[in-house]
Amino acid sequence: GLELVFRAGERWTIKPVGEVELGTASDGRSGAVFAGGVRVLGWREVGPVALTLGATARYASPRSRRDLIQDYTTIELGLDAQTPLGVALGKHRLRGGGYAIVRYFPDLELPEGVLFDVGRTYEVGLSFAGSPELAIFKLKLPWIGIGYRFGDLFTGYRINFSFPF
Repeated sequence: GLELVFRAGERWTIKPVGEVELGTASDGRSGAVFAGGVRVLGWREVGPVALTLGATARYASPRSRRDLIQDYTTIELGLDAQTPLGVALGKHRLRGGGYAIVRYFPDLELPEGVLFDVGRTYEVGLSFAGSPELAIFKLKLPWIGIGYRFGDLFTGYRINFSFPF
């Protein structure tokens, strides 16, 4: 994928993004999804609490396989709140907190006969960050999140290494 980053003032970032996702299903058939959208990220400190707000609008098209799913839109909104933990890992002062995300699929259509509907999914989790940023083998990790995703169809755990937007 390709993501551009634009600062929109002191507290906001806008990120237009284009992606190509390749994969193979368990039955051996492969496919691709082409997607584009925009992500917005804002942050503010309220006393000792650092708040991060993110939103995404994304349009995806699985053009290589049209028999399972049509083009669809995803709209996401998330909030993270972290506070200093009063501990350090080496020279990194740690912050921790929690986050919540709602994902909405306003136009997702599945083939006839499919007995489930995907309208919304939710995610809640714990988040951690270090100041200065944590790194593993010189790979910067600005944020580490461990979450649980659930909703109309999906349930599962997720590990992520930056705020999801």
